Amino acid sequence: MPNSIFSRRDFALCLGATALPLPAASEPAAWNGPAQVHKVYLANPKPTWPRPDLDFQQEIAGIDRRLADLEAKHPGVVRFKGGSLLMSDGDVAAWMASTAGADAILVMDLTTSTGPQFEALSKLDKPLLLFQRPLTSWAFMNFSEFIRQGKRADMINSSDYSDLVPHLYMLRAMHHVANSKILVVRPGSGNAAAYQPWTDRFGTRVELPAYQEFKDAYEQVSMRLAGEAAEEFKKNALRIIEPKAKDILDSTRFYLATLEVLRRRKANALTIDCLGASGAATCRPIRVSRSRN
Repeated sequence: MPNSIFSRRDFALCLGATALPLPAASEPAAWNGPAQVHKVYLANPKPTWPRPDLDFQQEIAGIDRRLADLEAKHPGVVRFKGGSLLMSDGDVAAWMASTAGADAILVMDLTTSTGPQFEALSKLDKPLLLFQRPLTSWAFMNFSEFIRQGKRADMINSSDYSDLVPHLYMLRAMHHVANSKILVVRPGSGNAAAYQPWTDRFGTRVELPAYQEFKDAYEQVSMRLAGEAAEEFKKNALRIIEPKAKDILDSTRFYLATLEVLRRRKANALTIDCLGASGAATCRPIRVSRSRN
């Protein structure tokens, strides 16, 4: 295809919405997986409340069943791991090493008098979620202090395990953001350091590919494949008001090129300074993809 320059109007005409879904990844993508949530149980070895004869293992088994049921009812949202029982603050240091890779910690207290364990937990630099069943203990006082101090912590006081569900989706979103990679395409060499605070805080990585990479990928897209995808797009459209057939074909070709760049760089998001490229010889039509899936 000739190395033509697109006018701003030509460029704008190629912007559109498509029903084409993103192709399935050939390998699991970390950003698209469930949140990894480690369970931990806290108890005093000589309980008085809620009752002195509390069977810890029986209590934990009952909670584990309820959590496994939640995980099954919300596939792909959360994966519960761990399940250690910490009976003193001395148990916490060894347990912390097992939480590497966890997106968050789900804390469940079984008895009162677990202050030392909570104090040790406060040193863990991971989001903490307390699920406290009513009248189990007064652990909400520990967590309210965590929240007051600005720690990444929240708590639920409920006997209904379904009250955990909104928080599980929040944790899934956190996992998604922390494992995402965004391609920022704009004129010039860019300043990767400007995005480092975002990476430090949320984990999201940013790369700055050049327009030329997309142009090269565009030239390599098969016209036959682009034509078939363009026809599928037109078939699913309710109406086509302004774009000509060539606009849609060029746009679809660039869409497929963009997917290839995302695949190669193992990225899952893209933002392009369209106007910054509209007068450049490296610019090709863009189509905004909105998948229904």
